[in-house]
Amino acid sequence: MNPIQQRIQHIRSQIQLLQTEGEVAPERVWISRFSARNRPGGKVYHYYKLMQEQDKKVKQRCYLGKPSNPKYKRWLAAIERRNQIQELEAIAKRLQRQLVNEDSAPLEGASHSQSKVTPLTNLTAKLQRLLARRLPGKISMTSSEVELLLSLIKQHSHELAPIIFRGRQAPPNHCREDVVGSEAAAQIAAIA
Repeated sequence: MNPIQQRIQHIRSQIQLLQTEGEVAPERVWISRFSARNRPGGKVYHYYKLMQEQDKKVKQRCYLGKPSNPKYKRWLAAIERRNQIQELEAIAKRLQRQLVNEDSAPLEGASHSQSKVTPLTNLTAKLQRLLARRLPGKISMTSSEVELLLSLIKQHSHELAPIIFRGRQAPPNHCREDVVGSEAAAQIAAIA
């Protein structure tokens, strides 16, 4: 079992442990605070209620009262467990994708040109992630389309350098692929 699989297994055991500790709050449930005064200019009292979103409508699920109320404490712990489980599941998914990418990587016996990771390859992956994050569902590009876009950028880097560097003077070697790749990657990272 490789280290990534061990980490995934450890995360799954942590999730099971959290689930056995107590109740886990469902999704789209949160605690909301509201205030009340006993008279105008009087003391302000804070109370809590459990809110739930159903069919794009927010409704009060139940009254929780003050922070000292056991019902409030129970729901607060349940929501905290849910949030921890969601974070762990996201990490496990990320590791699972990393494991799949590792399995689909070229074998060591493959030709050098196939296994070489170039700045353009890294930039392609970063640009795809940026597009997916910034424009979810609006645009989709295959890796070959992204590579074509980046090769066009590289070919016309002398024209694009002033745009990329936004008025700052571009470094003198801005036309080299490794420099353009790293500079563009830095620009993409700054945008993201």
